[in-house]
Amino acid sequence: MRLIYKVTMTLFVMCLHVGTCAAISVKADHIEWQREAGLVTGAGNVTFEVKNLTIKAGRFVGHLKNADGNLNDIERVNFYDSIDLSSAQGRLTAKEGVYFRDSQALEVYGKQIAFKGKGLDLQCSKRLKWDQAKNMVNAEGQVKATRDGNTVCSETLTMHLGAAKLVNDQQLHLSGNVALATEQGYFKGGKAVIAAKGGSLQLSGGADNKRVQGVLSMPEAKGNKP
Repeated sequence: MRLIYKVTMTLFVMCLHVGTCAAISVKADHIEWQREAGLVTGAGNVTFEVKNLTIKAGRFVGHLKNADGNLNDIERVNFYDSIDLSSAQGRLTAKEGVYFRDSQALEVYGKQIAFKGKGLDLQCSKRLKWDQAKNMVNAEGQVKATRDGNTVCSETLTMHLGAAKLVNDQQLHLSGNVALATEQGYFKGGKAVIAAKGGSLQLSGGADNKRVQGVLSMPEAKGNKP
């Protein structure tokens, strides 16, 4: 016999605390626990909270590690119908996404993904992975990131959110139609690596062997983009 538990209360606590995993709580208009299927689903004004992270969405599906497991075994949660995530590190909006409980990582998807936090404004059109434990962001699809007046554009971007400046981040890697606008000048290429030590910048033409372009920002050259 299939067991389904339906809950229609204001607050439903999925787990209090288990091992090293953080406590999880969720509010929704309707929550259903499909025990034999190993699923917990909810819809209507969903508010999901874990540690300092809050996720709001239209509906969610929680996956348990084992079928017929209890709510303490939840390992990941999928969110749908426009999600809004907020924490001390910033705010992230997208069409849908998934939260991985053990790694505290988030992956969101959609054509209009936006992240704002600590002076950073980042947009992309395919996928963004936010690793809260490492404080890292990986974005894909028409990426545009701006911080402290510096702007980078590319098809992919990996960066550490704790960097003082976008162009002085030793973990900033870009590839695919890279364009950078900084105080030092304007640059275009196929791939780029920006290092913290000495503020060095390495640009290459990429797989298509296109040449790197750039304009150094001397007084008479300001405003002339390549």
